[in-house]
Amino acid sequence: MRQVESVLVALLAAPLTFVLTGRGLGGLAETAAEAPQAEQTDYFAITTAGASVGLAGLLFALLTMARIAPLGPALAGLGFLTIGVWALVRPDQLLGALPSHLIGLNDDQVAAAAAVSPLLAVPLLVTLCIPRRWRGPERDWDWGPGALPPGPPAPPPPPYPGEPTR
Repeated sequence: MRQVESVLVALLAAPLTFVLTGRGLGGLAETAAEAPQAEQTDYFAITTAGASVGLAGLLFALLTMARIAPLGPALAGLGFLTIGVWALVRPDQLLGALPSHLIGLNDDQVAAAAAVSPLLAVPLLVTLCIPRRWRGPERDWDWGPGALPPGPPAPPPPPYPGEPTR
């Protein structure tokens, strides 16, 4: 059940992270490119682009830092790695496969997100190597096999013969 939950979280968070990263990085690049010609700085565009990158970072933190099973983050990492390699090998094919009207990104924004994808993939794939992620939720106590949980203190032993009484 933990694995299914982590896959569902990854199916929701990873695509949103990709889209928000592309929108934010593309928006910051466009604003920086337009800045020398513009008479006034577009603070709204800078703020929305920065907020997109920040929200993408929060979703990425959910995938990497939350105490969920590692299968979902690892699958998300494989997806990011696939997009990153695909963008390096056949960028034209990647842009054709991710139509801008479906994900709301133009070609420059998809390219920006694809360029960052391998960077996002590595920490997500490393979650497979963390043993604590594979274990279930931690308990407050961990008794060995056959051990009893603590109870009230044991009564004192009976007096031995010849022990002075009080």
